[in-house]
Amino acid sequence: MMYLPSNLLLPYPKIATVVWCLLSLLFMSLQTKANEDVIHIYTHGESSVAFKNADGSITGPGIDRLTCVMKKLGRNFDLSIAPLSRAQNIVNGSKPAIWLPSNFEGDPERLSHLAGPAGVIEVNWHMLKDNKLDPKSDKFRETAKVTTFAGSRMAYWLKNNNYNYITGSADPNRLVYMLMSKEVDAILSVQLGESASQSVKMLIKENVKHIQHDTFETAFYFSKGFNTIQPDFIHTFRTALQSCI
Repeated sequence: MMYLPSNLLLPYPKIATVVWCLLSLLFMSLQTKANEDVIHIYTHGESSVAFKNADGSITGPGIDRLTCVMKKLGRNFDLSIAPLSRAQNIVNGSKPAIWLPSNFEGDPERLSHLAGPAGVIEVNWHMLKDNKLDPKSDKFRETAKVTTFAGSRMAYWLKNNNYNYITGSADPNRLVYMLMSKEVDAILSVQLGESASQSVKMLIKENVKHIQHDTFETAFYFSKGFNTIQPDFIHTFRTALQSCI
């Protein structure tokens, strides 16, 4: 009969523990890999390009194009709502992520993170119906107090184009209250109040007019982390996108 050294003999409970630990590590590794394969997409849900409906679904041409591209590339993705105030943190972050929609313009560095087109957006001035100011006039730029969603590129644009910018909010209800109380004369945004409370939507319907400011093409914005970890994916995405337009 062959005898094994006692130091090679493990009681059954210890063997089971070792096996369980190994299986747990394997499962965690597979789970991490699966999570890495899922591409995280974020949008504020307040534009026609990617709009959050009453039932919680998100639809629009940007979502249609995104779904088409991911199907062609065989990649899974999840879609989450995030306020505009988080957009810069998401795109400047170290984690792979895509923000939708973003202005399809900028310097070469910014353009290196963009894939488009994702769809056209109409931007409007939202003002009280009895306000006689003309948003296209010099007087408006000189005297009107204006705001928009905090942290958005529109906030950056207003400040850099010498408007009398009043710091806004990520909350559409708060923006509308600023307008109703005449804390500001106008709000620059795409849709206004689509995710607001029902009572605020009624205030908008009864008291607010909408004057077109501009239309612009949008794009998918790949985070710094995405382009660092998967530098070639944006090029593949751009190529596939052209057949999804």
